[in-house]
Amino acid sequence: MPKLPKKAVIDLRNGSLHIDGEEFPYYITEDGVGVNGLGGRRTIPILTFSVFAEDVEVIPRDDSSN
Repeated sequence: MPKLPKKAVIDLRNGSLHIDGEEFPYYITEDGVGVNGLGGRRTIPILTFSVFAEDVEVIPRDDSSN
């Protein structure tokens, strides 16, 4: 299982997102990044954002063609 990032920084001034010190390398939509779950000691913060892509592949969870 992947680890959770230690720190995410949303820089609204520069329109950037840094995760564990690395800038997110792709464009994020103009509405930016949403944040939920701040301030709760036992709550994991959730970042919500959209990313542009030239193509998207969706692999279904199971093969329902049988």
